[in-house]
Amino acid sequence: MTEKKRPTAKNILDGIVQAMIDAQEPLDEDLALVAANYEVYIHPRAYQELQSLMPRIKEQVRKRLDQELDRLNSRRSGGQGLFKRLFFPLTRLLFADRYFQQDVRPITYERSGETWYVDFSVTAEPDAEIDYLVVESDFGLQKQPKYKGRPTINIRRRTTMQPDGRFETVLSAKRPRKGRVRERGARATYAPTPASTDVLARLSYEDNSGRHIYYMRKAQIVVGRQDDPMPALDVALHARPDVSREHLRIRHDTRSGEFAVKDLSQYGSTVDGRKLASSLNENNEDLNVWHPLPRVAEIGLADIIFIQFEAL
Repeated sequence: MTEKKRPTAKNILDGIVQAMIDAQEPLDEDLALVAANYEVYIHPRAYQELQSLMPRIKEQVRKRLDQELDRLNSRRSGGQGLFKRLFFPLTRLLFADRYFQQDVRPITYERSGETWYVDFSVTAEPDAEIDYLVVESDFGLQKQPKYKGRPTINIRRRTTMQPDGRFETVLSAKRPRKGRVRERGARATYAPTPASTDVLARLSYEDNSGRHIYYMRKAQIVVGRQDDPMPALDVALHARPDVSREHLRIRHDTRSGEFAVKDLSQYGSTVDGRKLASSLNENNEDLNVWHPLPRVAEIGLADIIFIQFEAL
């Protein structure tokens, strides 16, 4: 069996360009938009190996996309060979009525946003291998730093590199992330993809230090804000003080297989947009109030950090 290798920088460039070609949306009879936003998902180890090259890759991607956009538009007026130059005048003479009845106008291609947006992320797919490469594209005019309220479903195009090096694009529906607060220089961290036998759930989130994935292996975990002195946390978040040092707990019932969440915070927690009743009374005593946690859910902390929870 051939050993699988991580995608090269050129694979990534080719994937984004292919995604741009496939992601075209007719806007009028003579106008079509191409996607301006691209998110690249790769294996954690591939992310580490390519991280230092990402600024240079992004720069080259923008050049390639500009070139491809120019190429699409150059087909409107140029590139006619000798046969076309002779054939089209003859067609006008023989079929003048039919020809002039048709409104044949060249298509202009425009970028959907002011600039190209390219970003890299570690895939949250538990079975992803080192050669994993997916490019998701959409037509958003700009990336929103934060979503207010419950976000709508986002229809995107997903371009995947196949084992033979070809790219395949399909439509996908996903809910946008909320509370994107990535800072300049932030890094993505991850836990190695675990064996399915010892993992209960996966928590994917983004805080002030970047994107992270945490695999829940214990029957109960504590989630809160990293502080000094450091509290006993399983998921330590780099966030504003709105997030409590011990914000919430998640537990797993080994008998029923169900999950539950308990809010211990000052500014509250939500599950899929629904606010949870606090487990603390007026005297800050824990009343041990647990709430059912769906196997797939979005957990909000103080409305600024959002964790994508998925039972495995």
